[in-house]
Amino acid sequence: MTHELQHSILMKRPDDLLLRLVFIPAVILLANLLFLEEVNYNWTKYLAWSAVGIGFALGMWEAAMRWMLYVRLKYATLEQTRKRIIISFLGYFIITAILNTVFIGFTNWLTHTNSGVVGMETYLKRVGVWLVGVVLMGLIFELKYYLKKYGEAIQEVEAAKNAGLRSQYDSLKNQVNPHFLFNSLNSLVSLIGQAPQRAEVFTRELSSVYRYVLNANEPDLVSLHTELAFIESYYHLLRTRYGEGLLLTLSIEEGLSNYQLPPLTLQLLIENAVKHNVVSASKPLHIRVMAQNRPEQRAQLTICNNVQRKQTRVLNNGLGLVNILSKYRLLGQEDPGIEEIGGHFAVTLPLIEPRSLNNGFETTGLE
Repeated sequence: MTHELQHSILMKRPDDLLLRLVFIPAVILLANLLFLEEVNYNWTKYLAWSAVGIGFALGMWEAAMRWMLYVRLKYATLEQTRKRIIISFLGYFIITAILNTVFIGFTNWLTHTNSGVVGMETYLKRVGVWLVGVVLMGLIFELKYYLKKYGEAIQEVEAAKNAGLRSQYDSLKNQVNPHFLFNSLNSLVSLIGQAPQRAEVFTRELSSVYRYVLNANEPDLVSLHTELAFIESYYHLLRTRYGEGLLLTLSIEEGLSNYQLPPLTLQLLIENAVKHNVVSASKPLHIRVMAQNRPEQRAQLTICNNVQRKQTRVLNNGLGLVNILSKYRLLGQEDPGIEEIGGHFAVTLPLIEPRSLNNGFETTGLE
């Protein structure tokens, strides 16, 4: 460790100016009342010796403070707390004993006396009084230092945790791009064989929609308004392939457009519905998107479709629903609800109020 760094750490002393200017002088004045009898209740001598005592106390406090900062430099971590406390307070005792010995000798010299055995009682009194004061203040500063270090440790753990969550969340977002592209290319290949002209239109629409998909990897959350605008474009893309076989109905209550959700969540759910159900003009797949804010409940977005499962087996890696569920958990939100009742499959998503997150994720949008 460089000399400059050591000096910097040693200079980071607690703010003890008020203590030195007010508290220590007050304690000395009160403590010297115990020795008033020794000066025959002479208030002039009492004040004179108190002034000497205050000077001595400030010197001893400075020595104790320097020792405390030195020990902190050597044993700075939470794991070294016990060792730091033991060494600190051992040093306080030695400093107090030595300086009081010097002080007693100095006062004897000033008064031209040699207390000898008689002065031992006074010596022990003084050591005891000073030691109690130094230890008490040392405990207070140690507690503040421990709490500060503990808070820093908690922040480091939270930072590491958020870094891990960020990595997981980014990984989930990156899963969506290839998943979307793979399914879209499969649709395109199918259209090329069935309807080449519609395949050309589908390709143009796909390039426009995929531009949003690429940009959607940037924010953690987007507004409901932004996501719905994309879904209308995505629905137009799907209509190019499925025509009258696919219907989309939007029912959004006023005041919810600024609420947020993970980007591409609606796209994954609509894609999931199309993938697992028959979509034809004779058996239309009807997808409803409804946002509502019920009293005493948080705002919700429900995506519901009629169930008409394909007879042929559909390759399913479970990415869509698992991806959405994992994102909500990493954002510290309630799990989405999933249910199938009366021939309808529904997923209910909690809508997130703007700036309601407190786990280190930013809530930026695409707008």
